[in-house]
Amino acid sequence: MLKKKNLVSLMSSFSIISTDNLFEDIRLNPETYHSEKLDILSKLNNLGKKKLIDFFEIKKDTYKPKYTSKKIKLIELENISKFNIHSFQNKEESLIKSTKYIAKLDDVVISRLRPYLNQVGIVDINGDILTTTELYILRKKEGLKQEFSKEYLYAFLSSNYLQTVFKWSQEGTEHPRFPSFILDNLLIPIFTKLDDLIVKKYKEFQNTLNDINFQYEKILNLLYLELGLIDYQSTEILHSTVKNNQLDQSLRIDTKFYNPKFNELLTRSLKNSLYSKKISDIRKINNRGTQPIYTKDGEIEVIVSSNILEKFLDNNLEKTTLNHWHKNNKSQINKYDILMYTTGANIGRTNIFLKDSKSLASNHVNIIRLKNENPIYVSFVLNSIIGRSQVQKYNSGTGQEEIYPHDIDEFIIPFIDKKKQEFISNEFFNITIKKNQSDLLLKKIRDSIDLAINKNEDEAINFLKKSN
Repeated sequence: MLKKKNLVSLMSSFSIISTDNLFEDIRLNPETYHSEKLDILSKLNNLGKKKLIDFFEIKKDTYKPKYTSKKIKLIELENISKFNIHSFQNKEESLIKSTKYIAKLDDVVISRLRPYLNQVGIVDINGDILTTTELYILRKKEGLKQEFSKEYLYAFLSSNYLQTVFKWSQEGTEHPRFPSFILDNLLIPIFTKLDDLIVKKYKEFQNTLNDINFQYEKILNLLYLELGLIDYQSTEILHSTVKNNQLDQSLRIDTKFYNPKFNELLTRSLKNSLYSKKISDIRKINNRGTQPIYTKDGEIEVIVSSNILEKFLDNNLEKTTLNHWHKNNKSQINKYDILMYTTGANIGRTNIFLKDSKSLASNHVNIIRLKNENPIYVSFVLNSIIGRSQVQKYNSGTGQEEIYPHDIDEFIIPFIDKKKQEFISNEFFNITIKKNQSDLLLKKIRDSIDLAINKNEDEAINFLKKSN
């Protein structure tokens, strides 16, 4: 028997659990039996009598990489933003150092690590693809009549209700994870008509995303064509010689900094450019943000490094207060500010901020505000191989790579014909609008599950139909 009592005067609550109702891991910490989680599980129990695991199984097929030069498709946690797999890596097998899971087309994946990061997605890549072992891989059971789609399962796992269950199920402090038995025991309510609509809407989302990626590659190829990089292949040189009088003014003596392949790429792009300038010559501001104070119901959006994706900014942002925004002038983001990922695995990713709203940058995000030149074009160049190679040259650190504002000041931007700059900028602006609309559609798909659970299927269908 389960009893809950609210202590209104203390603004807190507690749950009383019978020993018969303890979860499989018999954990006795209060978070595991938080009233929010118990309420949701009770709702699911009333609505659904079928277990998720009766139709989808958790796959743990492993692959131990070999020392070969073969290219391997790979999904790591950094390739999954909130509620979407936004990219995958094509990595030389010898550079993959740990055992991986094997995923396949149409698998639904969810991260067990730090569930509050909401890393859920559907694999849409043909053939085997390796993933981090921090993912649970859910695959349709063969030979069974399927009562719900992979898209429906994705929306269910991404819903606010289920994300709350995962949040209160996490174990550990430094690297909190939720155990697999949570998925094993989940009862799933099946709304058949809503499922059909979710499949249709998810296909719309996927088609829009494919069009966005096609348009992005089109303007990237235009940039590379103008700068003579369309068929560029770097030269791998094992050693090089640098004289004392050729040392950089920073007096860096690490071999990576003087690798000729970085200068080779930049030299070719500068040769084909109309003109070029250093970041220090065109910027008003070049500094990192500050560590924010996060507030669930805050009115100001916070951009952290994980929000800077391969091509665009993630729209699922943390929040802080207006008071904290006023106290941190240095971290305030303006429209057309360029934001760079400065620390860790995805160092160098660069996106532009195109909103009119007040926002703050976290301490691992670098803000570049220009005084002249086209900011969308400059951001696009920085996020291309031209900017990324300069990040590889200038970054420092052993355990965790860093790129600092004084390094970014040294970056050189090659500029092409003004009309072609404007074309790239306008196209990027337009596809960003499309990307924001597709993100909104994906959110409505997730929210429709919450509405069906909380209200009824018809209300959820009407809500999702209005997303046209």
